[in-house]
Amino acid sequence: MILEKATGTSPAIFFNEFLWLKIQPEYEATWSVDSEEHQMVKMESGINCRAIDFAKFGRLLLNDGTWGDETILSQNRMAKYLNLDRNQASEYVKNIYYQQGWWLHVDENDSVKAVAAWGHLGQYLYIFPEKNLIIARFGKKTGKDIRWPSFFMSLSERL
Repeated sequence: MILEKATGTSPAIFFNEFLWLKIQPEYEATWSVDSEEHQMVKMESGINCRAIDFAKFGRLLLNDGTWGDETILSQNRMAKYLNLDRNQASEYVKNIYYQQGWWLHVDENDSVKAVAAWGHLGQYLYIFPEKNLIIARFGKKTGKDIRWPSFFMSLSERL
């Protein structure tokens, strides 16, 4: 509601114009809403897009917020995404923190090894800045037999 009041437009339209169209998506992104009547965008989990475009979003972060010659996300914003701030972060499990809407996997020196987004039905976006690697996984279920975060970390170590 604050974003809508400040920009004069819905968060979905603001996101589309401010970021989404600038990364040249293959497809339109859509947003889940709270109800047909109110059309309140679900900011915490509502974006819907295809894996190729989610990976492009990862490339934006991997490229320090730039796309081509345009800076879309400032260096200040990128530092908040890519560096652990223990005053702002919540520890989920050992060496995995939640901060600024992202999951940060860190080593024993608090250096960020991976920045990740987790969807609630098995969607994952993992960005490994040191490896110049992006992994996008979409699924209908998280599955019970595999721990995806551990799998992605292990896979990145082998590449």
